[in-house]
Amino acid sequence: MKKNFSQYYRHKNYFILLFQFLISVLLAFMIILLVIFIGQKIYSLFMVQEQRHFIHDVVFLIVLIKILLLLFSYFKKHYISVKYIMEISIIAPAIEIVFASDTHPPFTLILFAVFTLSNLLIYILFQEKIKKIGS
Repeated sequence: MKKNFSQYYRHKNYFILLFQFLISVLLAFMIILLVIFIGQKIYSLFMVQEQRHFIHDVVFLIVLIKILLLLFSYFKKHYISVKYIMEISIIAPAIEIVFASDTHPPFTLILFAVFTLSNLLIYILFQEKIKKIGS
């Protein structure tokens, strides 16, 4: 009986290590794609002549860099703060509503607004609990 338990525990550890490795590979792939996308955004900011959405692109680039830093902190600590995810989930759709409303259909803008306001309400109501979870 004890031998079966130790074998089960050893297989469970292998599964956890394999799962952590797959998540790390997936996150590394996401970081590479994010860096490529940020590079394309920077290129389009300075090389494309049409500057109609310049402010949107700059603010969107800042959010992408924040996401990239969040992924890097995950690689260091293997932990992501709920506070930062909530902030990004509030800011990103608001950016689309304010700076790029002409590129989205009205129904999508309504969905963005509902999502942003609901996340903002949750963030305000549970701010102390979110801080406790994050620390």
